This record gives sequence, structure tokens and C-alpha cells, in this order.
Amino acid sequence: MFRAESRFLCLLALVCAAASAQELYSWHAAEVSIPINSSWDFTLHTRIRTRHEFRHVAQVRAGPQVSYRYQRYTFRGAYYFEPDNPSARDTANFAAWESGHRIFASAEASVQPSRRVAVIPRFMWERFIVKDRGQYNRFRMGGRVNVGRGTGPYLHHEWMLVASGLQVLRNGGGMRFALGNRWTVEGGWLLDSRPERWGGNRQAIVSAVRYAWGEWAAGRESHSHSL
Repeated sequence: MFRAESRFLCLLALVCAAASAQELYSWHAAEVSIPINSSWDFTLHTRIRTRHEFRHVAQVRAGPQVSYRYQRYTFRGAYYFEPDNPSARDTANFAAWESGHRIFASAEASVQPSRRVAVIPRFMWERFIVKDRGQYNRFRMGGRVNVGRGTGPYLHHEWMLVASGLQVLRNGGGMRFALGNRWTVEGGWLLDSRPERWGGNRQAIVSAVRYAWGEWAAGRESHSHSL
């Protein structure tokens, strides 16, 4: 049953092992999705990032999302309060942190070329408002492939563009586990390539826990908004 998933995980392990030496981050997210009706969802989201092999907290964020679903399409808007410590040299000193805000709007679709495969392309616009670095827009284009119904591997690929050009090229993958109809747990690995002026290349251990509160939110295929 899981032969294809096992081959996928072996391939992912080889890709990660072959990656050049980069600073190791971890990104961990949690979400609770609360249905308003069969089309609208309200989601509470939070995430924490660490760096320097888990020794420093580099970023935290939290905020609400609102999404509207029409047939295979989902439209989403959100606001995050996002304090950030770019250097992560002194996380105990709150003065070292930048008070940041992020808003975004996204559109995604769910295409199922087979019963066990869901392809989820996504386009996103983001606006960053950071105290010490000003304001700027970012456009994200990419997609996700989910294999299996509820439990199975996933692949993620994304381009991120700012006014000066390409900011981030992101590739990753991992496993999804459906725990009943309402809980989903994900774990995986991410390779994040970016110019030095945007922090340089990095790799990250990623995880996400989601709870679907209500009959309409349970079991929906979606692009991960924890990244």
C-alpha cells in the first residue's frame, strides 16, 4: 500500500543528504480551522522559527485567516503580527527584535489527476510592514502535490519575487498524517535558496499541526500556509 510513499521518502532523504552545508532552521506551525458555513472558514494560525541549530528563536507570528471556497477554488486573506530577529544574536533582549506585520491574499485550486493525487497550485500576494526595514510587496507562485487520501507524502515548490527580482526559490517535501477526520500532522524538510542580501541559503525542518473544527472543515485538501 505504501510502496510508492516509501520510494518517495527514500528519494527525499537522498536529496537532503546531498544538499550543500547550510544553516539549519526549524519552522513549526499550528492552526485551528473553524467553519462559518459550507463555503467560509475562519482560521487561527501561529508559527515559530528557530535558527542556529535550534539555539535561537528567530521569528514568531500569529493571526487570523479567512477563506472562501468555490468548487475547486479557494480564496484566502490573512493578517499576521510577526516580530522578527534577523540576527538572532540576542533573543533575550526584546529591543533586538523588529516589530513586523504581514498581510496576504491568495488563490489556489485543487486538481486531482487521479484518485490518490491532488495537485494544488497557488498564487499569493504579500505586504510586509517592518519597523526597521520599511514596507515591500512579495509575489509567490508555486504548487503542492499531495499523494494519498489524508495520509501520504507531499512535495512543495515555490518562487518568491520582490521588486528587485527573485528573492526565494523553495523546494521541500515530507509526510502528512490524518488522525481521524479533524487532525492533520505534517513533518518534512525544506531547501530555501536566496541571495545573501536576503539572508543566504538555508535548510529547515518543518512541521505543522492542524485541527478542523466542524463538518465543513474536515478532510479538505489544501496548500500549506505554514510556510
